[in-house]
Amino acid sequence: MPPLRVHSLGRLLLRHGFFYALALSALGAAVAICVTCLTSQVMTDRTLITQFLFWIPLWAYAVLLLVVLLLSAALLIISFLLRRARLPLHEWNASDVAHRRLVAVLSMLLLIAFGLGAVGWLRQRTPSSLTPVEAANAEVRILHWNLSSPDTHTWPGVITDVPECRHADVLLLGVTMDDAQFTRVMKPLAQSHHIRRIGTLAVLSRFPISDVRTIDLKLDSIVNATRRDGSSPEAWYQTLYNDHAEKLGISRREFGLPDPGDIIAFTLTTPSGQVPIQFIDLPSSPLASRHAIALATAERIRDAVLPAPQLIIGDFNIPAASQSLSAIAPGYRLAARHAHDADSGPTWPRARPLLQIDHALVHPSITTRVYRTFDPGFSDHWGQFLIFTPVKSSPSESVVPPG
Repeated sequence: MPPLRVHSLGRLLLRHGFFYALALSALGAAVAICVTCLTSQVMTDRTLITQFLFWIPLWAYAVLLLVVLLLSAALLIISFLLRRARLPLHEWNASDVAHRRLVAVLSMLLLIAFGLGAVGWLRQRTPSSLTPVEAANAEVRILHWNLSSPDTHTWPGVITDVPECRHADVLLLGVTMDDAQFTRVMKPLAQSHHIRRIGTLAVLSRFPISDVRTIDLKLDSIVNATRRDGSSPEAWYQTLYNDHAEKLGISRREFGLPDPGDIIAFTLTTPSGQVPIQFIDLPSSPLASRHAIALATAERIRDAVLPAPQLIIGDFNIPAASQSLSAIAPGYRLAARHAHDADSGPTWPRARPLLQIDHALVHPSITTRVYRTFDPGFSDHWGQFLIFTPVKSSPSESVVPPG
């Protein structure tokens, strides 16, 4: 019986040398990066680990993959040249099979890297400046902007200094300024708008506001679940966040502050009839499970027995394409994807946008003509502006929940 020929990895490495082994290791790391990226895009935030992996921008995966592939290519070239230097000329072709296979794999992974880079660039693209769009008689123009960062507490301007705020019929604002500052900032709209402020959320509307209800989502238990004790956040992630916050143009923050999540549900009386809206603000702690927050939020909304909203809008603190968004409002659609005229991009952090975490979810019966995200010039968030046609209804009628 002839002896068995063992084509082991060890024999292959011994045959082709140390630099080939390093090139093969780098190639393995590149494959691992691809698998990690694919897993993050498929699983999104279904688990806490994949949530963090999903938050890494695709362009970052592409850059890391490209660096590893270039390292592997350099090591492969060195290995190839050293091997050819040791062999006579007539044996060159017979010895290059392993190198050719590695080059083929490298080429395929390079294409993947450039593909990830292209998709990542499209996701990170910031929209052009907003050109004010006039609304038809039946349309409603709604603006949402979270301006609750510390730099707004001493803002010397007024709300109409932001051009987009002058053209909206309804402004939904996240605010943490004191009452005196809020009154001064909103003064230009005090005569023309109905104003309701509850906690950190404010509604300013040209249309009458009725049926106002607040929902304390009581999500503190989920936000605190990632802490080792229930009294204070771990110092390491607060320090890590604040050390890098200023580099990204983000305000420093303290994670120990209460952040239970809130919803203001209200009804607008428009020329088209009654328009139920939910204005939402979800917790922002980086270590809280977005999937758990979404499921708990959906349960709180069901328990509140509210009329089916035509629009759910606000700071979700959940990136676009996350599975959690669909869990909050099954059947509703992202205005950024379904508007006839959409131009949007990441909304946080404002100075260097990385993630789109501010959203507008519309009922499938609603026609959204325009959706934009815009840079207001300060605060931590970009704003969002949409023009939609509500479903015509009387006070006794309401839209049917989708699904």
